[in-house]
Amino acid sequence: MLIYNIFLRYFILLAFLLVVFSCNKIEVLDQIVFDYNQLPKIVLSAEQKKITETYEAKFSDPFIDHSLIKPPKEHLKSWIDSNLAIIGTENKLIINIIDSSLTKSEVENANAKKYEEKTIYLFEINYLAEYILYDDSNAILSSTTVETKRSITSGKFISLMESDRIIESLILDALTDFAKKTEELIKIHMSGYIL
Repeated sequence: MLIYNIFLRYFILLAFLLVVFSCNKIEVLDQIVFDYNQLPKIVLSAEQKKITETYEAKFSDPFIDHSLIKPPKEHLKSWIDSNLAIIGTENKLIINIIDSSLTKSEVENANAKKYEEKTIYLFEINYLAEYILYDDSNAILSSTTVETKRSITSGKFISLMESDRIIESLILDALTDFAKKTEELIKIHMSGYIL
């Protein structure tokens, strides 16, 4: 009977430890927040600011920007509206959004080990915009073109929530790169019109 009680205690202790160690913490994904106040702000001497969109979403593979609730183009326009200010009584700033595409394609996982996925997803985003400053007689005073590209890979079998988080993180990183590059190039090419 004594051996039975000792065996029962060890069995209960072993079962308890097995349950405790098998309970892993569930990873809670933080939501991506697009806080445009954290990105560079630019003030130019101009009376008007106009955004023209020459980029049109493509509804074929591998493009996926049309399927998002807020595509990359809308994030770019929101940043331009909130962080690119104009003050003045002359000149006109035209911003041409040429590209804001987001693609998703399957690629071979070159570094795959024995039990890892052989095919993964590659997400790529491209931002391309042109800034042109005209005087009141429509002569070009200054112009610059800004382009950024970013990519990230993910497993093929992930949850929709994780996929959305990866895409939003990619858009935010690309937008941050684009904003910094815009600030840098405007300081170089439009230095006489920065306030």
